[in-house]
Amino acid sequence: MFCKNCGKEVVNNCIICPNCKFEIGSIDTGNEAFIFLGYLIPIAGFILYFIWKDEKPKTAKMLLIGAGVSTAFYAFIFIMILLFYAIIYFIILVMLLSF
Repeated sequence: MFCKNCGKEVVNNCIICPNCKFEIGSIDTGNEAFIFLGYLIPIAGFILYFIWKDEKPKTAKMLLIGAGVSTAFYAFIFIMILLFYAIIYFIILVMLLSF
């Protein structure tokens, strides 16, 4: 890996260039707080996943997990509400047709 500022070769896991003190990259810890962010705001989780998937893969994965769980949960709730109303309408229709 090479420094973008001075062009000298640096160690792969290096965050700051030892020659010119230029910040090469940041530490990607994959903090679990990003799961919570992705869950609360799923669209932000999906967008940030695609922005950070190459730069910060661990953090991007946490965002994707949170956004995916949130989307699946809300889809499940939506389907259950639709089924509930379909059953209610069916019961009302049967009661009306039985008279």
